Amino acid sequence: WNRIPESTPRARDSIAFGWSPAGAKSDTTWNGVDFSPTSTCERYLSSTMKPDPDDQSVLGGFPWRHESVVVHPLRASDLDRLVEYRNMESVWTLQDWEVPYPHERARQLLLVEPRTLRRRTWSQLGIYTDGVLVGDLGVMVPHIGGDAWIGYSLHPDSWGRGFATSAVRVTCRHLFDFGAVRIRASVDARNTASA
Repeated sequence: WNRIPESTPRARDSIAFGWSPAGAKSDTTWNGVDFSPTSTCERYLSSTMKPDPDDQSVLGGFPWRHESVVVHPLRASDLDRLVEYRNMESVWTLQDWEVPYPHERARQLLLVEPRTLRRRTWSQLGIYTDGVLVGDLGVMVPHIGGDAWIGYSLHPDSWGRGFATSAVRVTCRHLFDFGAVRIRASVDARNTASA
């Protein structure tokens, strides 16, 4: 085990890395993608680290990029497209929102502070490719040492093209860097492509 030197920024997170053999099974994989910091390291938090319930730090640095996908807060100009695919039966049957999904409800997904995500708060981000909204990603940023939660929906025209995998990959990297120890998500059993 190697501890990060105290002089390193973010040392208060008490993050250490442990070596594991190449090819070892990791609980940081999803859909065949390894979300650990490197393919042969797993991330652990020091057992002495305690979450700070008063931590008001924020996560930002948008846009987040991975391959052809860009993730950033939803824009007001995206609302028509967001409402369009959230009202498609092939999308809402895999989610838990009520339909019809109105513009008023979609407006509530816009972040109050559009450049940052606050801890212990659900926020909605847009998934874009070539400047077009192809889906959205819900993120609950944890306290340091806690579990983050994610969920996503894509326009059916964008299914099967790797956009969700790229968006989840880049989002998980930022959540791990921000102090998450695990990323949690639930998948509808009928959604075999995301299982």
